[in-house]
Amino acid sequence: MKLLQFVFFIVVICIQATYGVHAQPYPNKQPVKLIVGFTPGSTIDTVGRLMAEELHKSLGGTFIVDNRSGAVGVIGSDFVARSPADGYTLIVSSGSTHSAAPWMFKKLSYDPVADFTHIGRWLQQPYLLVVHPNFPAKNLNEFIEKAKSNSGKLAFGYGSSSSQIGATSLMALANFQALGVGYKSQPPALADLLAERIQFMVADVAVALPLVNSGKLRALAVTSLQRSSHLPDVVTIAESGFPGFGYTTWMGLAGPANMPREVTEKINTETARLLSRPEIRRRFISLGLDVVPNSVEDHQEFIKNELVIWRKRIIDARIEPE
Repeated sequence: MKLLQFVFFIVVICIQATYGVHAQPYPNKQPVKLIVGFTPGSTIDTVGRLMAEELHKSLGGTFIVDNRSGAVGVIGSDFVARSPADGYTLIVSSGSTHSAAPWMFKKLSYDPVADFTHIGRWLQQPYLLVVHPNFPAKNLNEFIEKAKSNSGKLAFGYGSSSSQIGATSLMALANFQALGVGYKSQPPALADLLAERIQFMVADVAVALPLVNSGKLRALAVTSLQRSSHLPDVVTIAESGFPGFGYTTWMGLAGPANMPREVTEKINTETARLLSRPEIRRRFISLGLDVVPNSVEDHQEFIKNELVIWRKRIIDARIEPE
C-alpha cells in the first residue's frame, strides 16, 4: 500500500511539473534567436542588438543576435523560413530582405509573404548619397555633372538590395552609368569608400552619419522627401531637380509562417511598448531612424503594399533580376 501511495505521489509530481513548464508564458525556452542577415556593425545589426537587449529586460528569457550574412540578407531569411514556427527563431526583417529581394532574384528560396509570420514594423530610414572628401564635387549637381562626364568609369558600393536600388534609381534619373560592387553589408562597402576604392554610395543614414559628422565622408543628398534634422544643410534629391523622388526603407520583425497567434501578438505589443519609451526612441532617432511601429494586421497589409512599391522601383531603376 505504501509503495502504491509513493508511486501515485511521484506521478502527481511529474504531472504538475510538466503542466508547470507548459503553463509558463513565452519565452519559456532558451534562447530566442534574432537572426540578422547582415554583418555586425550594419544598421540592422545595431537595431537587432538594441531590441534584443530590451526584450530580454521586459519579457525575460535570453534574446541573442545571430548574424547569418550573405546574398544581401537572403541567407538569413531563408534560414528563418525553414525554422520551427515556435517564436524562438525570428528575423530582423527589412525592405531589402522582404520587399526588394523577390524582384532582385529570378529564383528566391522563400516567399516573402507565405513563408513568414510578419510580426510588426519597427523603424524607417532614408539614405545618404556620400562620397570621399577628395571626390571633386561639393554638391549633388556637381556630382551628377562629374558622373555624366565619366559615365561608366565610376564605381559605387552597396551592402543591401535597398542600397543598390537607391543608387541605380539615381543613375536612371540623372542618366549616367556606374559599376556596382556588392558587399555583405554596408560597413565593408563604406570601408572601401573611405579607402577610395569606390567613388560613391547610397548608404544607410545610421552607419554613414557618424562618418559624415567626423568629416571622413561628404554627404551630397538625402533620399527622403524632407531634409534630415541631423543634416539640415544637406539637400534632398527631390528638391535638386528630381521632384517626387522619395526613397526610404523599413525594418521590423518576422518569424516562420504559422507562428502561434498569442506569441505573435505578445511580441508585437511588447515591441510597440518598448518603441514608445522616450529613452529608446531617442536612441533610434540619434541614429537617423524614424520610429514607426504598427499592429500585426496593419503590418500584413504594409508588407503586401511594399512589394508593389519596390517592384516599381526596381523596374524604374532598370535592374535585371540575377
